[in-house]
Amino acid sequence: HTFGPAGSRLQIILLDTRYDRGPLLRNRNAASFISRVATNRGPYVPHRPSDTGVRMLGEDQWAWLAARLAEPADLRLVVSSIQVLTTPTGWESWANMPVQRLRLLDLVGSAGRVVFLSGDIHGAEISRVDHAAPYPLWELTASGLTESWPFAGANEHRVSQAWRRRNFGWVDIDWAARTVTLRAFNLAGTEVMAQTIPLAGLA
Repeated sequence: HTFGPAGSRLQIILLDTRYDRGPLLRNRNAASFISRVATNRGPYVPHRPSDTGVRMLGEDQWAWLAARLAEPADLRLVVSSIQVLTTPTGWESWANMPVQRLRLLDLVGSAGRVVFLSGDIHGAEISRVDHAAPYPLWELTASGLTESWPFAGANEHRVSQAWRRRNFGWVDIDWAARTVTLRAFNLAGTEVMAQTIPLAGLA
């Protein structure tokens, strides 16, 4: 969906990362569930870069996404049910399919003005990657309103605290100041993290 006139045009893209996804690669040496919880290491390992046939999105989805990213927008919020920029944690994320993630980052790098929004981890954090696109890539992860997870996974791209209690995310766009601010709040409505990004830095 696209909202607003030229100069303040917001595009929101929702990705379906389950419908046509290939199988995840299980760690055959994975410990018991109790041990995984204690170390916060999930049951999956990344596919090898040579596993070019494994997919997160189907080809029809990739074609649709490329067409949407070719449309004009002053800011694009690309929403993924699982994290995009995190390093491998053993849990579900785009990091489990590095070839597919590289394809996604190449697409958004060419389009410009993309910020990622994600959930899934039962916690909140803000991530940044500087060298995967012509501009810094940012991601706000917020989840969930009903449950939390006490352990934070490893993520070398995290630039905020790792909030491990129930939360919700919020995006503020100030078209006059030409900024977007990524926020997370606890259930009492108190802000627990925020990052303001100049729109000029997303192109």
